Amino acid sequence: MAGTLARKAIDHLKSKEFREYLMRYEVKAASCCVLAFSTRANDVSCWSCPRTEQLLQDLSMLCSFLSYVALKIMNNYVNSTHFWGPVANWGLPIAALSDMKKSPEIISGRMTFALCCYSLLFMRFAYKVQPRNWLLFACHFTNEGAQLVQGGRLIKYNMEKKMGS
Repeated sequence: MAGTLARKAIDHLKSKEFREYLMRYEVKAASCCVLAFSTRANDVSCWSCPRTEQLLQDLSMLCSFLSYVALKIMNNYVNSTHFWGPVANWGLPIAALSDMKKSPEIISGRMTFALCCYSLLFMRFAYKVQPRNWLLFACHFTNEGAQLVQGGRLIKYNMEKKMGS
C-alpha cells in the first residue's frame, strides 16, 4: 500500500497537471534578483527573464530528484527484511483472529501464554531497533491482543466447565 501511494505521488509530481499548477503561481523577478510570487496567470511578461527561467528549471530538477529519491527509498525498504519479516509474521495474528470463531475447547493455554510472551518480547524489540520497525510492532501488538482474547476465552470456558460439573 505504501509503495502504491509513493508511486502515485511520484506520478503526480511528473504529471502535466502538477506543472500547470506550478505555472499558475508566477515567479516575478524585480530587477532580476528579487523574487516575489503572484497568482496572476495571464501576465507572462516576466517569463522571458533569465532568472525566472533558471528558477523554473531548478524547480523541475528538484521535483525530479525528490521523486527519484522517494522511489529509491521505497525500493530499498520493500527489498529489505525490515519489510518482509513483519509481512511473514502477520500469519500469527491472522490465525489467532480466525481461531476466535472456533470453539474454545481447542485453545491451548500453554501455546497462548507462549505467544503472549513472544509478542511482548518482539514488540519491545521492534521499538528498540533503529530505525524503529513500526510494521513489526503493529503485527505483534495485534497478535498480543488476539492472544489475550484467546486466553480470556479459554479461562471463561474452563470456569463454565467447572461450574457445570
